[in-house]
Amino acid sequence: TTCNAEGVALAKKIINSPYLNLKGLYSHCGHSYNIDNGAEMKNIVHDDHAVIIEFLNLLADHLQTFDTSSLDISVGSTPSMFS
Repeated sequence: TTCNAEGVALAKKIINSPYLNLKGLYSHCGHSYNIDNGAEMKNIVHDDHAVIIEFLNLLADHLQTFDTSSLDISVGSTPSMFS
């Protein structure tokens, strides 16, 4: 996972690059593909949402001039879409 200081460092490099624009964050809960229990799937979806929000807050804490509210956020996987 890069939802930690390593991910923040990468995001900051992208934000500070004259050649790249950070447009959003994407989290894919790939571990949801073998789940056939609805309650367990909802827990995975909830956890994945919590991870991306936690990372977004961590990123915002490390940036002074970048507005994280402008980022597109995408979370999920095909199986988790149905939970």
